[in-house]
Amino acid sequence: MKIIKPNIDVQHNRQIRADLLRLIAQPSAAEAPPCPSCTLHPKLACSSNCEHAPQQLSIDAVNYPIETNVVPLVYELASVRLIQPCWSCEGHLNPNGELWKIPQVSFYSQSPIYAQLLIRHISALNLQKRLTYPWHVALSDFGQTWDVTYTLEPNLNYDQPRQVQLNLLQHDLNTLADHLCVRLKTLAQVMLNELTENESRLPQ
Repeated sequence: MKIIKPNIDVQHNRQIRADLLRLIAQPSAAEAPPCPSCTLHPKLACSSNCEHAPQQLSIDAVNYPIETNVVPLVYELASVRLIQPCWSCEGHLNPNGELWKIPQVSFYSQSPIYAQLLIRHISALNLQKRLTYPWHVALSDFGQTWDVTYTLEPNLNYDQPRQVQLNLLQHDLNTLADHLCVRLKTLAQVMLNELTENESRLPQ
């Protein structure tokens, strides 16, 4: 079977262009910290290494601070602004030392194109062999909203849980988070260039 390109109209391309430009224009964490109510330090000192980040990134700082190993990824996704993390887990073992809960971050996206950029980011890391395990972005349903919810998680369909090492999964979390916001903006510019090039080939 031959895979054909979708039938996309000009208006759709305009929306993609607008979404990409909107992401590229978002302020950095130094310009506007992603923790909305944080007044604990100067903006330039804002980073995922902040000791207050686990509390400031959570809507329930007392009972549910962000778990340590997933803080960098939640922070970077929140820094994108147009991607809103809504649930996270650093992963856990059961009493027998076997994998019980996988690391994952669920989020809302103001445009599906941002989820696509995240997929491109994961693909690039896979090609560079920087990830121990395969990761993907899946559609989720938490029943909290009519909006689409996405989950960034390891794709362990071909691995037995007892063979998966949690410490390596958590290392992948940090690799995924490394300069994520900047990398997504770079990928958005690349996609924008591709869109412009494709449009130039269309008959006038």
